[in-house]
Amino acid sequence: MLHYNSDTDNKSTLGFDDDHSGIDIDSDGTTEFKLSVIKNAGILGNDIPDGGDMSRCADPKDRGRIKGARVMAKQMIKGAEDKPQMFWKLFETVYSGVRFNSWKQTYEVGGEGVSWDSLMCRFEDVVCSRKGSEAFLKSRRRDFENRVGFNPVKEMLESYHKQFAEVWVHPGTDPKTLKISSDTMVKDRYGNPLFLDLTDPDSLERLCSRGFILVNDFKPFPQWDELASILFGTKDPLHQKMIEVFLIGAAARAVKPGEKLDTILVLKSDQGLAKTSFFKAIGGEYFVSIEDVTSVETTRLLQKGWIGELGELEGITRKSDVESLKHWATKEEDHLRVMHTEDIPVRPRHIAFGGTCNSEEILKDTTGNRRFTIIPVTQSIPLDWFGQHRAHILATAYHKYQEHIKAGTPWWFTKEWEAKSEAQNANFMEKSQYEDSLVMLLASLESKHIREGSAGNILGIGFTLPDIMEGVGIPLGAQKTGRQDAKIAKLLEGLGYQKKKTRVLGLNTPITQWTKPEVNKDNVKHLGRQEIIDISRTL
Repeated sequence: MLHYNSDTDNKSTLGFDDDHSGIDIDSDGTTEFKLSVIKNAGILGNDIPDGGDMSRCADPKDRGRIKGARVMAKQMIKGAEDKPQMFWKLFETVYSGVRFNSWKQTYEVGGEGVSWDSLMCRFEDVVCSRKGSEAFLKSRRRDFENRVGFNPVKEMLESYHKQFAEVWVHPGTDPKTLKISSDTMVKDRYGNPLFLDLTDPDSLERLCSRGFILVNDFKPFPQWDELASILFGTKDPLHQKMIEVFLIGAAARAVKPGEKLDTILVLKSDQGLAKTSFFKAIGGEYFVSIEDVTSVETTRLLQKGWIGELGELEGITRKSDVESLKHWATKEEDHLRVMHTEDIPVRPRHIAFGGTCNSEEILKDTTGNRRFTIIPVTQSIPLDWFGQHRAHILATAYHKYQEHIKAGTPWWFTKEWEAKSEAQNANFMEKSQYEDSLVMLLASLESKHIREGSAGNILGIGFTLPDIMEGVGIPLGAQKTGRQDAKIAKLLEGLGYQKKKTRVLGLNTPITQWTKPEVNKDNVKHLGRQEIIDISRTL
C-alpha cells in the first residue's frame, strides 16, 4: 500500500525501496506490482501542487495515493537501464483504458474521442518528457494501436444482435414467469456464462434473486421478407433478394473485412425519394460519399467507411470508365501507403457500395452488368420507419451472415439470381441511336419474307453486317467509325441473331451471315444489300 506523508518536504514514503538507480527493477520481482499500483492510483487525475493543502481535497487519502504513485513512476524511469522501454511500459499501463478506432484512426477514452498529442502531453506533464528516438516512439505507437484497436461496426452489430437475443432478468423476478429448460443458456450481469442446473428450483430461485442474463434464440426482424415492398414499393422477389444480399454482404464486410461482395446495389428513381438518405441511414457515422474512384484520397476515405455511395451513376459514359468502376468496386483489398513511411500494407475492405441514379438508361456496357443490382424505387423511402427498426434489421443481417457461415452456403447471388438480374438489366441499358431503326427494319424484313406453304418454307432471314448497317443508315465508309460495327453486332445478338460462316447464292467462298441459330440453313432466305435498302426506304 502507498502512504502519503505530508511533512515539510512534502515527499512520498513508499512501502518499498524507492531508489532504483543502477538496479534491474525486474530483479526484485516488484515491477508488475508497482505497475498495478500506478494503474489503480489513476495518476492522471487532478493535479496536486507541491506544498498544496490536501486537507482541502475531497479525499486527501486518495490524493496522497495519486501523488505517491506519480513519484513511483518517475523513479521507475530514472532507475531503469532501458528508459525508453520503461517510459512506454508506464505509458501503456496508465492508458490501459484507451481504445483505438481502427476505422476512423482515432483514440477513445470512455467512448469520447481524444488526440494522440493530448495523451502524450498529459503523460509528460505528470511523469516526465518522452524517452527514446522518434523512430522508436512511432514503432511503439503502431504496436499500441494494433493491440488496443477495435472494429466499431462489428461491435455495433454484435451489440444489436444481443439486444434481440439476450434479456436482463431483474433481481426478484418470480422464477415461475420464466420459460426455462435444461438447454437454456444464462450469463451473469457481466456477460460471463453460468453453468447451472436450471431445472433445480433452488438454483433458479437463487439466480433470480440476484438477476442474470437470459440467452434466447435470436428472433429475426419479422418484416425482413417484406423490406423491398416497405422501403421501395416493389413486391418483385428479385428486388427483395437484392436488398437482402446488400445488407448481409455489408454485415459480412464489417465482421470480416475482405469478404466477397462484388455487386453494387443501385436505387433508381426520380429525385427526392430519399435514395442517398437511405444509404446514410444504414451507414450512420460510417457512411461515405464517393466521387472520384481513382483518387488516393478516396482510397483513404474507404478505410473510414462501411456504406459508400456512388452518386449519379449515369454520369459514367465511356466504356473505359465503366470497366474501371467495375474493377475498382469489386476489389477485396486496397494497398495504401502509411503517411510519412515506406510501409504499404494490405488493407482488406470493410465497405459495401450502393449507387443512385435518376435515368432509365443506367448501363453503358453490354458485358459484366451482373455487378449492378438495380431496384426501381416507386415511393419515398420511409426513413422514420427504417430508423425505428434499423437495429433489428441490421442484427438480422448479421445473424443471417452467421447462419450462412455455419451452413457453408453463399449469401451472394447464385447463377440463377444473376441470370434474373441480368435479364432485368436489359431494361436499363443505354439505347443506341440506331436501335429502334434496327428493330423496325428486322421486323419488316421478317414480315415480308418469312412464310410457310407449298411454295417452300422460309422460316428465317439472313444477311451480312455491312448490308444491314446500310439499311439503318450507316454508310459503308462510316461503319467502323466509333466502333459502330461492334455496337450493331451487340444489338443483333440481343435480338437473337448469331453470325456464322455459310455459302449462299451459289458462291464458292463462304460469307459471314447473321441469322437466328434455331432456324435450319435450308429454311433461311439470304437478303442482299438492295433488298434491305428497299425495305428500309418504306419505313
